[in-house]
Amino acid sequence: MEQRISEAHRLGFETCIVPRLRKEVAVPQGLHLIQVRNVSEALSAAIGARRNSDQSSGNKEQVLE
Repeated sequence: MEQRISEAHRLGFETCIVPRLRKEVAVPQGLHLIQVRNVSEALSAAIGARRNSDQSSGNKEQVLE
């Protein structure tokens, strides 16, 4: 898992959603790790991370009718 987390950071990701870890892993500086127990928590975390990102950057979703 630690290798995958490091790779995500190297690729420029700022947040990673991962299964709840049983042991401590090294998390690179500037990477936010969100640990979840199931798919429902992962989806909630992803939606929340997206909303927070949009609000902080000023992005607004457009709805096309």
